[in-house]
Amino acid sequence: MKSQSLILMVVAAACGLVAMFGVRQAMSQKPETSEEMVEVLQAALEIQPGEMLNETNVRPVKVNINACPEGVVTELTQVQERSLKVPAMPGDWILVSKLTEKGEIGAAANIPEGMRAITIPVDATQTHSGMLRPGNRVDIMLTYDSRETGGNGRGQIAKTILQYVEVFAVDDRIYGIDKTGEASGGAKNISVLVTPEQAGLLRLAEKVGRLSTALRSNSDKTEVVASEITSDVLGSNQDGNNLNASSVMQAREENLLESEAMKGDIPPIPESAAAPVADQLLAELNRQGSTDPGGSMPVIELAQAEPENTWTIEIHEGTNVRLESVQLPEEAVSTGSIWDFLKPSKKKSTP
Repeated sequence: MKSQSLILMVVAAACGLVAMFGVRQAMSQKPETSEEMVEVLQAALEIQPGEMLNETNVRPVKVNINACPEGVVTELTQVQERSLKVPAMPGDWILVSKLTEKGEIGAAANIPEGMRAITIPVDATQTHSGMLRPGNRVDIMLTYDSRETGGNGRGQIAKTILQYVEVFAVDDRIYGIDKTGEASGGAKNISVLVTPEQAGLLRLAEKVGRLSTALRSNSDKTEVVASEITSDVLGSNQDGNNLNASSVMQAREENLLESEAMKGDIPPIPESAAAPVADQLLAELNRQGSTDPGGSMPVIELAQAEPENTWTIEIHEGTNVRLESVQLPEEAVSTGSIWDFLKPSKKKSTP
């Protein structure tokens, strides 16, 4: 038995030594690197859409091929006479999908597909004293002389022909490219983005009369029915007041109240100013986080007016309270003193 145990110990030690030498040898061997490096193009500085790509604004860098996105530009010849459709920041990949067609540089690179940029001559009035900027939205109105058959014209006519039109450029300041953001009071032309059909309408309108613009909020997408307004309206009794129109300060206050209500600082604006008093009190309790405090006894309803010569007695039965009406006897009423009636009668003692 002792010899068998010794043999087993020797075999186990030998196996352990073999395993140790195998692990050491495997750890000492350096794995062969199979990482492939490739040269790609990245933005060297901030690049605006339409800006021509060249060696001054892009740079080649070597990176692991597995880290490259699909469609990355690998050679400078791929970007010759081309620009980007979207802005790029330093270190961004230059992708083929973001490149314009060859020769599409400058303003043309910023025109959305299917749209056209039409230029309209303007003055300080049409540019709203220089406040009009690329990216603003305007309505375009046409004012012209009516020339009906027979010479019975209606005088001057004003009509809105296009609504919510985007201003693409003011002179040479293009939306998405111009970095100054400063208004120019002496602009002579503005360019707007329209469909091909609207482009023909604008060119025809220029021959008919005078075009003007009405500046509107970019968030106001309300479509207004385009109706003709003639010079006859000036002599009519048409209501021209803006008593119920929104103002700049009113819009600011409404936005402030809405933002504060979302934060929970103040209760939301009630839907109706004539809300019932009970609803207003409930809203106030909810705002303060109050809960129903409950009560120690049920609420006592008010009784209707009792007839004459009656008493109302309040009877407490534990936590319940009830009311009882008692008709007074004629004797108590005639004497005028209820206390005499309630006093216990004293029996006279016989001598």
